[in-house]
Amino acid sequence: MDEPNPYQSPVSLDEPPQSDVFYTQRLAALRYVELWRTCSNWRSFLGGSLSKALRLPGTIHTAFRPFAPLRVLDERELTASGREKVVPLLESCRQLGLQLAFYCAGERRDSFESFASQCLNQSGTIAAALLWARVCARRTVIERLHCVLQSWLNDDVVLSTSNQRQMLDAPAVFQRMHLPGASIADLLRIHSERLQNVPLGHVRVLDRDRLLERMNADKRLIAEFHVRRGFWVPARAPVV
Repeated sequence: MDEPNPYQSPVSLDEPPQSDVFYTQRLAALRYVELWRTCSNWRSFLGGSLSKALRLPGTIHTAFRPFAPLRVLDERELTASGREKVVPLLESCRQLGLQLAFYCAGERRDSFESFASQCLNQSGTIAAALLWARVCARRTVIERLHCVLQSWLNDDVVLSTSNQRQMLDAPAVFQRMHLPGASIADLLRIHSERLQNVPLGHVRVLDRDRLLERMNADKRLIAEFHVRRGFWVPARAPVV
């Protein structure tokens, strides 16, 4: 399962991507270790591995716009179940010195619900994202809620510390640390310790607008990475 990953240096697409195009996911393009990390059980892993080995064109029933800018949301636009899970955690963030900057979401065309609440610390050097998602697959409903702390360095490196387990690969500029189950307070402590190893003045200072700008830039970078390696492919038009 320890196969080499040739996709650690994302490149620009040959043609400018269209922000209104929907994409879906093609499991066969993943490395076997990624399949193992992303699958919830042996059955799904074996099915994905078989599709990969036989080079089948199977895709996941999902559709999203990876190149479209994030939509900034009002709290009233959040789903009731998502708001119930995320809003209480914002109080914990405030007690840790992280203030809400905005809510946001990507554009999707399926039964997948998700949004993120983005916070910033007082100095503007650490952003905290509370990410909530709800997936309805047949009769199964799966909800996920995790936190990711990020800092952007002057050499374009993105330092991240998350309490989500590692799943998909990412472009090499993302230096990620995964601490499944860690509290927001623990994430903030560990992320701050990581920043102590960064030279003074090397961390970018962001405000609300610059944070949204960086997130949209990273969103595009990740999209180019996954499209280039064939994991995200154009989705078929919905059947009317």
